[in-house]
Amino acid sequence: MNTDVNNHSTAFGWIGIIAVVTYCTIIAICSVIADGSWTWCESVVSRFGINDNQTVRDIYNYGSIIFGLLLATYGIGRIECKKVGYVVGGILFIFAGACIAIMGLITCADFTRDIHRFFAMLTAIFIVLAMVAIALQYYRDGNILAIGFTLVIGIMAFACFTQFEFAKYETYNVLMGYIWIVFDSILMIKAGLNGGTKQ
Repeated sequence: MNTDVNNHSTAFGWIGIIAVVTYCTIIAICSVIADGSWTWCESVVSRFGINDNQTVRDIYNYGSIIFGLLLATYGIGRIECKKVGYVVGGILFIFAGACIAIMGLITCADFTRDIHRFFAMLTAIFIVLAMVAIALQYYRDGNILAIGFTLVIGIMAFACFTQFEFAKYETYNVLMGYIWIVFDSILMIKAGLNGGTKQ
């Protein structure tokens, strides 16, 4: 892997981390200033987009667009890694980012709720498939730590699915998914700094 691609891997890895930090910051700010109609683990995060507080709506909806674009850019970085699993995962993250950006434009208001849910469902599917594709490449590369971490995240996500109501499940699964993206981004940064020899 040449120096330019190494530098790209490092830069795109940082973009993945920035994307997650951006989203978490948006959610934290919205949860603080939202009206009493939204509560942690009882309300889905999409309801920030139709909150009675205009500031909350703007922060969440515009923030979702920004986050979606950042996630798609991180996906482009995964494609730069060239290996099949990373390329497939990167393409799927681009699709997921596009869906999230669209969800920032189309809120879960009554007249657009079904469309919003459709893109939310696509986002979840794309992210899960992207994680699987990248995890398979971890396996092909012999990266035992990355495989183990992905399995732990997957088991925890499944446990949440079987134990919690949807809003609580969504909260925990979004958190775990984005922790995984930070982990993968760190691997990209490390690969770039090490000359791209291993992720």
